[in-house]
Amino acid sequence: MNQVGWKRAAVSFEAGIRFLLARRSTAGWWTDFCTPAGESDEWVTAYVAWSLSDCEDAAATARDAAELLLYRDRDPGWAYNRRVPADCDSTAWVVRLARALGMGRRKPIAGAIAWLHSTKKRSGWAAFPTARPIRRFTSVDHRSFGGWTSSHACVTANVLSAVSDRDSTAALR
Repeated sequence: MNQVGWKRAAVSFEAGIRFLLARRSTAGWWTDFCTPAGESDEWVTAYVAWSLSDCEDAAATARDAAELLLYRDRDPGWAYNRRVPADCDSTAWVVRLARALGMGRRKPIAGAIAWLHSTKKRSGWAAFPTARPIRRFTSVDHRSFGGWTSSHACVTANVLSAVSDRDSTAALR
């Protein structure tokens, strides 16, 4: 890339960071994707904060977001928002964020990693390990929840990134 290209990339990068920082609520959460379950705060906050965690100008904000998530100390993990049952994808983003910031040894993270290991299906990870929690949340009994409880490449890749290092070999067994 030439000098002009690098300058454009830097300007775009800085504009993206400013946009993300401006979208954070006064309570410290990022929210998005308004659905019948409400807006996402845990999943989106974890994802955005992880994306900012190695940006010099935003690392402190990412750390503040991680503290918010860890303060919620959901058991066994985190979710789309505080009303929805814990799911593997959201939990993996919180674990990835905590590890990126050197907070991976905190008690809620250790419990979340153990839960992620326990939810592995034969072929990988699903958003929800079983239909029961999401079925109870939605109060829907007559529909299939196979889309939520089947292994997905995106969830499996995210969980593997979350439990990487010495944990990844054990996760594959």
